[in-house]
Amino acid sequence: MLRWLILAITFAVWVLCMLAVYAHCKPPPIQEPTRGLEAGLEPLFNEEPRRVWDVRVDLRRLKQDANPEAAAPWTGENEAQLARVGWLETTLKKAEGGESRLDQSTEADFSIPAEAGLPLLQMLGHLHYKSRSDISRDNGLEVFDAVFTLGLAGLEVRTHGVRDGGDLQVTQQIFRQGDNHKEEKLMDERTTIPVGKRGTPLVELFPFQRHADVREGHSWDIVMLKASIDDLLSKAPPVLLPISVTCTGRQEIIYEGKPHTAYTVSSRDGKARAWYSPDGVVLKQAFALAAELELIIVRVDAKKFHKPVWSRW
Repeated sequence: MLRWLILAITFAVWVLCMLAVYAHCKPPPIQEPTRGLEAGLEPLFNEEPRRVWDVRVDLRRLKQDANPEAAAPWTGENEAQLARVGWLETTLKKAEGGESRLDQSTEADFSIPAEAGLPLLQMLGHLHYKSRSDISRDNGLEVFDAVFTLGLAGLEVRTHGVRDGGDLQVTQQIFRQGDNHKEEKLMDERTTIPVGKRGTPLVELFPFQRHADVREGHSWDIVMLKASIDDLLSKAPPVLLPISVTCTGRQEIIYEGKPHTAYTVSSRDGKARAWYSPDGVVLKQAFALAAELELIIVRVDAKKFHKPVWSRW
C-alpha cells in the first residue's frame, strides 16, 4: 500500500513539473492575419519627406465636471480653443540610388496639463515617443524599433520587431527606473504577428496617412501596431489594431488661419477622425491615446518648426 502511495505522489509531482515547464516554454501566441496590411505601403512612398504636427487637447472634454455640450467630440472646425501640449515629427528617407526602400522615423514629446483634471495621466509627466522603421516595396515592414517613455512614472516601453517570412517577430519589454538608476524589467513578451508577404502595419501614434483616393462615401482599412497608454500600463502584449474608416462628407474648416473645404473621415465608432485636403493630405486628426485622453494633431509648416530645447530627444 505504501509503495502505491509513493508512486502516486511521485506521479503527481512529475505532472506538476511538466505543467511548469510547459508554462515557461510554451510558444508565443499567434494572432490571426488582418486585412488591409498592404494598403498602407505605397502611400508611404508618396508622402512628403518631413511632416510636423502640433499636439493639442480639448480641455473642456477632459475636465471631470464637463457638461454634455462640452463633452461632445471636437468638430475639427477650429483649434483656437484647444491647448497645445507638445509636438510630433515624422521623417521619411529613401535609400540612395533607388526608390524601393524607406527609412521612417517619428519623434513626439508632450505632457498633460493640470487643467485637464486627469491626475493619473498628469503623474506620468512628459511622454516621449521615438520610433524607426525599415520598409521596402518588396517586403513591406522589415524591421522596427519604438521607445515610449512615461516620465515621472519612470517607465520605458521598448518594442522591437523583425520580419520572418510572412510574420513579424515582436518583442516588447517594459522597464522601470529603480533606486540608484538601476533598471527593473517588468515585462518581456514575445509575440508572432502574421502580416503576409508585404504587410506594413503603421508603427505610429496616429492612424491617418496620405490617401490620394479620398472622396465622399469611400471606405478603406488602416492597420496599426497598437500603442495605447492603457495597454502599456496593463502590460498587454502588442497586437494589430484594424480600423475601418469612411469619408462621410465635406466640411468648412479653418486651417492656418484661412477657410478650407476638407473631406471628413471617421472610424465606425467615431474615436478616430481626420480632415483631408482634396488631394489627400491629412490636415488635422483626432484619436484616442488612452481611455480618457484624445489627442488632436494639426499639421504645421515643417520649414518653420524648430525642435524645442526642452525635448528629451
